[in-house]
Amino acid sequence: MDFSQLKVYYSGQLVPLANARVSIFDYGVMLGDMVFEMARSFNQKPFRLDEHLARLGASLTLLEIDCGLTPRELKQATLDTIEANLPLFDDGLDFWIRHDISRGMSGLFHHLQPEPSQPTVIISILPVIGHLTSVADLYEMGLHLVVPSQPAIPSRFLDAKAKTRSRQHYQRANLQAARIEKGAWPVLVDEHGYLAEGTSYN
Repeated sequence: MDFSQLKVYYSGQLVPLANARVSIFDYGVMLGDMVFEMARSFNQKPFRLDEHLARLGASLTLLEIDCGLTPRELKQATLDTIEANLPLFDDGLDFWIRHDISRGMSGLFHHLQPEPSQPTVIISILPVIGHLTSVADLYEMGLHLVVPSQPAIPSRFLDAKAKTRSRQHYQRANLQAARIEKGAWPVLVDEHGYLAEGTSYN
């Protein structure tokens, strides 16, 4: 498969993967102020796409981001992106469906672009095989979980119902786990010492 031929939905247009670039002044880059959602296919059919898009919509509402698309339009853009990329996938090769949405360029830098700032809406389709093959052995061998010093953030400080790209605490936990034991996976605990969550897994 030639990944360079993948098309990405980028704020209203299907563009080559290489051309899907976010401004350095985008809120997603400046503040991690970007919601996301990950779904996948089975037999090249989207799995529970409506439920994933509903959760994405809830994250958008919570962060007060207007993506400029109705739920119906967002679903259609997703299906159009799948259709544009499906010929690149071998029979039986499944894919991730990734949505990333920010509120657009930071207001401090609007004077640097001639057009009014618009939300950044990215929909990408990526093969699952790269990620899944990297963890395939764990299904037989198991894995070692460790508790890093980085705790989970209490929901009264940051509502966990929003899936955002503000994930520095997860990355710190990943780095700490790697120092504890190579290949270990971190599990964060809450402020009371109870197991709370992984950094990118249930």
